Amino acid sequence: MAEVRGDRMRASGAILIGGKSSRFGSDKAFMEFRGRSAAESLTRRLSAVVEDVWLVADRAEKLNIEGAETVVDLIPDCGPLGGLYTALHFSRCDYCFLTACDLPFLEAALVHALWEAREDADVVIPEHDGRVEPTAALYHQRCLPFVREALAAERRNMRSFWDRVQVRRLDVTEIFDAATLTRIFFNVNTPENYRQAMERYELP
Repeated sequence: MAEVRGDRMRASGAILIGGKSSRFGSDKAFMEFRGRSAAESLTRRLSAVVEDVWLVADRAEKLNIEGAETVVDLIPDCGPLGGLYTALHFSRCDYCFLTACDLPFLEAALVHALWEAREDADVVIPEHDGRVEPTAALYHQRCLPFVREALAAERRNMRSFWDRVQVRRLDVTEIFDAATLTRIFFNVNTPENYRQAMERYELP
């Protein structure tokens, strides 16, 4: 069983909504699925399983979603790694689950699976078909100084600090079938991706 407080894990959740969305053509934080923004839907799903949810944004007034607090990137224009730094800084829990608003079909079951696999790991990251998913992963507060060091050295790859921490890769192909994994990690980066998502999938 997952360690929970009430019916929630002792973890925070953070949704990155500060990207430039250059390939999408408009701000992905506002893209709608069945009348609800992707960020709002993710907030509802995460709120059911973690203690608090943060929206990590490029500006404070970007979105106001019930059940989430908006915080502004502490170090602007540093991509997802900068978002992770901000998320860990504000997180009230030892662990923080990080995701992005362009992964709208993420399921709570993935968060639970990562939580169950954490043991003493600093990073618990899903792996499938030779790929890892750093913007759908669990991070411990112990990562914070090493993320800060990477950013100070202008290393912005999400793996840039992994050699300083304990990383556990979770093979999620042993937990979810191929169709479910395709949906969970469907990344909406372009208008064509958005059209495909609307045609193929329903939000969890």
